[in-house]
Amino acid sequence: MRPRPRALLRASPLPSLEARILLTHVLGWRQTQLITRADEALDSESVQRYQALQARRVAGEPVAQLVGVREFFGLDFEVTPHVLIPRPETELLVETALVAMENLVRPRVLDLGTGTGAIAVAIASMRPDSTSQRARPFGGGTCRRLAQRRAPARPETARRRCDIRTKRLVRLAGRGTSV
Repeated sequence: MRPRPRALLRASPLPSLEARILLTHVLGWRQTQLITRADEALDSESVQRYQALQARRVAGEPVAQLVGVREFFGLDFEVTPHVLIPRPETELLVETALVAMENLVRPRVLDLGTGTGAIAVAIASMRPDSTSQRARPFGGGTCRRLAQRRAPARPETARRRCDIRTKRLVRLAGRGTSV
């Protein structure tokens, strides 16, 4: 008998949410599919991949690195071992910055030590009139890949805006603006 999602989740040593995140990632399902297909038999390859991720999580590897993405301020950011994982507390920083610049026309933002670019990109997504400068020691590739997904027709612009040197991020694609 092949394992089913419900049984894998019950047997997991992980907190329920983490186990569900890893299993949906492996299966390519949404959370609702995990509920509606909980008794569907799974192929052995998927079970092995899930168990391997589960073991890495038990060993202490962050869930965001295991699945390669972390949602921050309504945007998905690529996560690698080379960048800091965006934290929920940092959303408060973005919200505070947005309030502070409410009455400013074309505000300028400097994001120092950025990895994924979450702060600068989140602010730019909410304030397309802002200019963000980002100085980052790592993570330029993750920024470039995010920008290219948001503006695939303009890869050169995306590359330039996410160069390793500090560059201006004038607008973020996704809200009718460009990178």
